[in-house]
Amino acid sequence: RKRSHHLSIEAFMIMRLFLLLAFSTLTLLLGAGFSDEESKVGSSNDDRQALLAVKSQVSENKRGVLASWNHSIPFCEWKGVTCGHKHRRVIGLDLGGLKLDGIISPSIGNLSFLRSLNLGDNSFSGTIPEEVGMLFRLQQLNMSYNTLEGVIP
Repeated sequence: RKRSHHLSIEAFMIMRLFLLLAFSTLTLLLGAGFSDEESKVGSSNDDRQALLAVKSQVSENKRGVLASWNHSIPFCEWKGVTCGHKHRRVIGLDLGGLKLDGIISPSIGNLSFLRSLNLGDNSFSGTIPEEVGMLFRLQQLNMSYNTLEGVIP
């Protein structure tokens, strides 16, 4: 009788361990898909597309400065781009002093992790896109020495 009681405790412990492992696995799988802040706000591919849209609005004769902005180089290594370490999202864009001209693409508002934006000392014209106002993480903004019109959203 003592022996069967011992086996049932062993079986209970094995069952408990199995359930704990199954629950942990399920939690990890669900957590990977739904708790990641990056998945709520877009992806790093959105950042690549936004940057390419910014480049497309720079005058053709000035795009050579942004030659590194292409599909063969990871966008976190592009000139003027700084990415965060955790999510590999664009947190800084420094195009200051590159003498670029053209307009500022509204797609800049898709850089949802952007903290610092320097477009100063260029020749951008037109209005400041309203989408800049959606960059709620933005802490530093420099658009001085351009020929921009309107208000900062």
